[in-house]
Amino acid sequence: MKIFRRFKFLLPVFLFSSLTGQALRFIGEYPTANGLIEVVVKCDSTGIVPELYVFADRLAGAESVNSAIMIRRDQTLLISGDNHLLGLFSPAEPPANHTEPRPFEFYGFSNSIQPDFIIRDSWLDTGRPPTFFPNTAKEAVLQVTPNGDQIKFYNRHGRLVRTKRFAQNQPHNYETPLVRFNADGSRLVFFTRKADIETGTLTPMLYLLSPIGEEIWQTRIILKTVAALAISESGRSVAVAGQTLRPVGAQAQYAIFIFDSTGRIQNSLPYRAIQMAFNPAEDRLLIRTAQTVQLIDLQNEGIIFAHRLSRARREIADLCFLDEARFIISLGTINFKNGQPVYDNPAIRLYLHDGRMLAENQFPETYSHRAKIIKSRLGNQIGFSLQNRFIILQVTPKNQE
Repeated sequence: MKIFRRFKFLLPVFLFSSLTGQALRFIGEYPTANGLIEVVVKCDSTGIVPELYVFADRLAGAESVNSAIMIRRDQTLLISGDNHLLGLFSPAEPPANHTEPRPFEFYGFSNSIQPDFIIRDSWLDTGRPPTFFPNTAKEAVLQVTPNGDQIKFYNRHGRLVRTKRFAQNQPHNYETPLVRFNADGSRLVFFTRKADIETGTLTPMLYLLSPIGEEIWQTRIILKTVAALAISESGRSVAVAGQTLRPVGAQAQYAIFIFDSTGRIQNSLPYRAIQMAFNPAEDRLLIRTAQTVQLIDLQNEGIIFAHRLSRARREIADLCFLDEARFIISLGTINFKNGQPVYDNPAIRLYLHDGRMLAENQFPETYSHRAKIIKSRLGNQIGFSLQNRFIILQVTPKNQE
């Protein structure tokens, strides 16, 4: 296996920039073996540095040629939203009696293939495993039971700090529970379904919690299904998007609800979204579907910018705000490699807050498994994984555009 680390300061032939051209400037690449899926990075005031490479069958260290651990088919990898932490869920063999708990181990990684901690626990396996959500800022992790009826809070050493229960354990086939953290990890929003034993109903609920599960507010969501969840950098605003519960007449089939710091609805928007992001000031919301992106002014609920991709197989993969003035999206043509969807000929587009495109960087004759955008803490650099390399782009300061 050939995996090595190298950093270049050359303008490669695979990169194409339009418009301002230098608004997103290539500054280097880290070549890897083929099949690169994602990268765990270190971000500080100086930029982005890769620490771990994720492939379909292995996890590799960025520093050493031979540092890698193999991933079994029954194991599951997950990466934090900012790509700073990685977890490996490793279940034991199922018990002979299906009513007995099934043991598992969960390994947490950050900067090497040696785990930072190991969690050992078990769950009643009814077809769905527990889900885990790393809290990068607090260097901690949450375990949510398959039905979303409780959260276990672990510290940076993998020790259990607290267990918080939400409802009776009633099996269901609705959405997997969701968790999103704000920038400093001091707030987390949690979506689950609360079971009513008497009526047999499952009510969609949204909770805003502290890092150890202290409840700040809770509210019932008037949605049939939930497709996207977002929390602002400060943790004061929360957005949830999904299918309208019982649309009547001309009522929109989809809706987005914005909640303030007390859990009251601040905005109700008739739009569909599968991903959302607040700007730092929390007065604008960036939303997308597979082929559309919109920027919403939350003060007057008007659309500032809307764009739809013209080609049927071209899809948007990711989006984020870099700062108050600019946001960025990634996109590509959906194709399949080894039965898995990939983004062929991916591109990154940089926009001003009013929707004007500053630059488009294209990567022809290659693909990206997830086309995920990794931004540095200051928003001045962008990391992006291609099939056999991790590239870094420098974002031009606003006053130089």
